[in-house]
Amino acid sequence: MQRPFDYWASGEGMGNITPPGNPYPEGDLFMREFTDLLFAQDVVEFGCGPGRLAPFFSKRRYLGVDICPQAIALAQHDRPGYDFMLIDGKTKLEGWGHALFAHNVLMHVPDEELLDTIGLFSQKRIFVNEVLGHNWRRNENPPAFNREINDYDQAFRFHGYALKRVVFKKLERWKASDFAVMEFHKENTNARQS
Repeated sequence: MQRPFDYWASGEGMGNITPPGNPYPEGDLFMREFTDLLFAQDVVEFGCGPGRLAPFFSKRRYLGVDICPQAIALAQHDRPGYDFMLIDGKTKLEGWGHALFAHNVLMHVPDEELLDTIGLFSQKRIFVNEVLGHNWRRNENPPAFNREINDYDQAFRFHGYALKRVVFKKLERWKASDFAVMEFHKENTNARQS
């Protein structure tokens, strides 16, 4: 198995991004539960791939970033009017947007790289969406490092974020397993020091 970063950056994983049959199985969850994220804030989508979820966001308030040149090129072609940018695995996302959206991305970050990856974020609100459960982990391509809520809670707390809410939805694509949207908020560090 190749290193997960190399697998996704190479474009080899492009066929594993869009769900077959229904490209937007999570759409009603986003529209119902997260309208403030979708329409009222500047959002960075971390690991945007070919821009599949960009249409859920305002064109003027969205930036999609990814490590795969092919994905960014496809997104720019298929989603005119949206902004997309190629990043490397060390690009700090400071000053970009009020919220960061990571949809089925962090589950592809190995455990030993998770804290460094979260350390790239500076947004006040972080939304992490994925299927929970260590039973989903696998070593073949694409590799998956699915986690539990408490794993993410600990990792984000390390960087000064607090878990504010979790919304669950059963998705048939994952055999009716729990698909979770976890919302983290940056804690006020000044308040802790006083």
